[in-house]
Amino acid sequence: MDGVIKGSDVVRHARLIWREFGFRALMSCVRACVVGPRTTFLDLIWERRK
Repeated sequence: MDGVIKGSDVVRHARLIWREFGFRALMSCVRACVVGPRTTFLDLIWERRK
């Protein structure tokens, strides 16, 4: 387990991500799964909050 988000996780938890973190966070997760780079969910969220 390396903590990298996967497309299946994003799809499975899309409503939760949208509700708790917003649409931009959901789109960041989708983009990271489709085009990269391989990253963790927390890295994506932390980057948005700076």
